[in-house]
Amino acid sequence: MGVTSLLEGTAPAAITFRRMMFTYTVKATKPKRTSKSDVLYKERRTYDVNLYEDDKEIATKAVPSVTTILDAMGGDKTQRLVGWAKRETYNHIQAAFAGLDLGTEITKLQAEVASENSPPAAESVLQQMVMMRTAEEGRSAFEKESRRIKDFGSRAHDVLKELLTGNESVDIPDDLTRVVQAGQAWLRDEGITPIAIEIPVFQVRYPVVFESHQDLHQRIYYAGTVDGIGLDRSDELVIWDWKTGGLYAEGRMQLAAYAAALHSIEYTNPDIYQAMEHTENFPVRGYLVQIPREYSEGMDPWKVETIDSDDLNHLAGVFDCAVPIYRWQDSVREEEKAERDKARSDG
Repeated sequence: MGVTSLLEGTAPAAITFRRMMFTYTVKATKPKRTSKSDVLYKERRTYDVNLYEDDKEIATKAVPSVTTILDAMGGDKTQRLVGWAKRETYNHIQAAFAGLDLGTEITKLQAEVASENSPPAAESVLQQMVMMRTAEEGRSAFEKESRRIKDFGSRAHDVLKELLTGNESVDIPDDLTRVVQAGQAWLRDEGITPIAIEIPVFQVRYPVVFESHQDLHQRIYYAGTVDGIGLDRSDELVIWDWKTGGLYAEGRMQLAAYAAALHSIEYTNPDIYQAMEHTENFPVRGYLVQIPREYSEGMDPWKVETIDSDDLNHLAGVFDCAVPIYRWQDSVREEEKAERDKARSDG
């Protein structure tokens, strides 16, 4: 599949572009875990958006990612993941007890009850310890599986990025070969020429006309990384997001939020912006492309949800309604953290 030369070198961790005397950088930060009391132990991701003048940093701002804002809604994805987490916990405990060899466990844990002189009492304590340990492991079983799934998706994205930006020599692990080939085949079948892969974008509060770059910078309120933008057979702009997990309703809003933020590429990558400038910088279509991790004979190699331009525009407005919810939740977390810190310092 042919790709344009504009792809060469795109998709770094942070992107920089000199616009007159100003430079913007957009960089994803390391996810921060919320309190264990939060449902599903949510990871919160932010982006640092920095503004430079003559190579001197004059402003920096941390803004939430698109997916972090969507998590605040507690919608379709969260509800389904809660059920999945419960099943993972139950399955882990069931499997652990089905194969439990109490004698082996007693041997392993003997040192922990060495002070017990009565064998029956020691066995009782060990039984309780095994049950408590298994329950604790069960509680985190879904989290371990979630990390494995996310790691698979991240590796698949990385390989697709390398291939689509011109690195044909990239090593493709065996477990990713089918997924990567399916991603390339979908682009080929749709007649899409990629012009940017995994490019960070940010959104600015209206009005878009700004008095200064400092003014623009202060009105940035979310950021994210677009899996891909390209031109279709009619030379019109399209946007897509790869999914190796499930397709959830929030995925459409995620894509819409990215679509609404594409104008920021004017400040982060001029070559890509020039390639899409004739399209009015808003896609005519968005695609959620699900390529399943596990495949069996007879399955479709991919499943696609298509969102037209009108729906993308509408859903971008719906997404904006979630931003105040996220901010409120974030302020509550900060208040709770301050109370816990105060209690520790007082104690």
